[in-house]
Amino acid sequence: RLENEKRNVYVQLIEYTRQIYATQAHMRFVWELTMCETVVRCCLFHHDGVRATSNIDISESDGLKRLVTLFVHWSFSSADRLGYDTSMTRVLDTDTWEIECADRNASDESPKISKYVTASTMIKVTNLYSP
Repeated sequence: RLENEKRNVYVQLIEYTRQIYATQAHMRFVWELTMCETVVRCCLFHHDGVRATSNIDISESDGLKRLVTLFVHWSFSSADRLGYDTSMTRVLDTDTWEIECADRNASDESPKISKYVTASTMIKVTNLYSP
């Protein structure tokens, strides 16, 4: 029964992650928390899988301190550390994005940054990953 409940929690998290990727195209990875009674786990969803912390028991002072520290770190983190792809910017009131890319020639010491604008959405993520 416990394994089935744990599996259901992860299925639900994956569905939430899919929704985040579907609505926020500029995400490179997604942070999520699970909480069951007094046990919290921090999960990182990215392109090749899911990573999770060990259990954080917030009924103990050390566990509560770890959780508060996590929230403080997230509060002061830069956008790229929170999972946003800062090289992408949505063009307001359109379905297009500006994407900054480094163009480097063999003779260049440092890359030149070029901006490209997407013409349209080729395929929605909801069509790629169905529940």
